[in-house]
Amino acid sequence: MRLFFFALIFVNSVYALDINIKWNQDFTKTTTIDCMEDPLCEEYLSPVATVDEEVCEECFSTSMNMTFIFNGIGESITASAKSVDMADFYNFLTTHNFISMNYETPYDLVTSMSPIRKKILYRNICPEVSGDPILFFERSVGNTMGQPRYIFCGESVHELEMFVIDLDDLFQEEFSDSQVF
Repeated sequence: MRLFFFALIFVNSVYALDINIKWNQDFTKTTTIDCMEDPLCEEYLSPVATVDEEVCEECFSTSMNMTFIFNGIGESITASAKSVDMADFYNFLTTHNFISMNYETPYDLVTSMSPIRKKILYRNICPEVSGDPILFFERSVGNTMGQPRYIFCGESVHELEMFVIDLDDLFQEEFSDSQVF
């Protein structure tokens, strides 16, 4: 009986959140956030929040910005190893001032990868094995793609980082006398 009670407490404390992106036939986009009875989530959002996300017009292009983003996923655009404070993430979602995308995004006019390869690429951004990650960017003035903010990895949320370069100590020592550093 004690083991069952302990297991019940543990199961109830597990992080639960579900986010889905749906593109409609008329190219409107809906992002649904299901708190799945997470009290902190429900404090910021309704139990099931639906955001009619404005379509990012710049995102349907092969501009330098979009080319950099789609070619950089997994290399220059990565997830931090540390999970973020969920209150910060929920607060960000309440602004409705974001651009979300997953591997199925129609915004990607740059790469010509198969859906399976894209799915693997997106999943590899997360520090741990996850479902289908969702990337969140700020929506800038003029309805353009802004700074990368978060990546929802199914079981956790991490900061989405751009240009994080971790040079090893040996490399830094070799160039310590150069004017680069």
